[in-house]
Amino acid sequence: FAPSDAGLDVLKRRYGVKHFVLWGHSGGATAAAAMLTLGRTDIRCAVMTSSTFAYLERWRMRRGEDREGPSTPKEIRLAAAMYDPLTHVKDIVPDSKRTVYLLGDPRDTVTPFEFQARFADALQRAGHNVVLREESGIPPGFHDLRGDVGLLQASKCADQRSETRTN
Repeated sequence: FAPSDAGLDVLKRRYGVKHFVLWGHSGGATAAAAMLTLGRTDIRCAVMTSSTFAYLERWRMRRGEDREGPSTPKEIRLAAAMYDPLTHVKDIVPDSKRTVYLLGDPRDTVTPFEFQARFADALQRAGHNVVLREESGIPPGFHDLRGDVGLLQASKCADQRSETRTN
């Protein structure tokens, strides 16, 4: 996630951006979560839809569903070595003005909603403003959410931030 973090720094310098509203879906949502855990203080809102967390547990869960072929020690090492924002919540800088939204469908077969709820719970216990919201996904996997709810939420965040600046 270091290149994404550096990219945000370039945008700040080049365009004078003061605060970001991040929105990501699936792995992109995990990248947004990672930006928070890397200690950024310029994120005013993060919207994450169908986020991926708990990589090793997710890998084991999905492996149990798909028994084709042997699991290799290399696959286990790779899943265990991935940077998982869920294990780095303590590194998120507190900001009472920031809200983190986690949106997902409990029927999601790609990124289990229970892991998204676990991330929301960890954020809440650490004192962060968080909203966990169930949304409707598109069958059969229920991973992609209906109605651009993530984009709409990010847009509301951006509108609220611009109203705050002008008033």
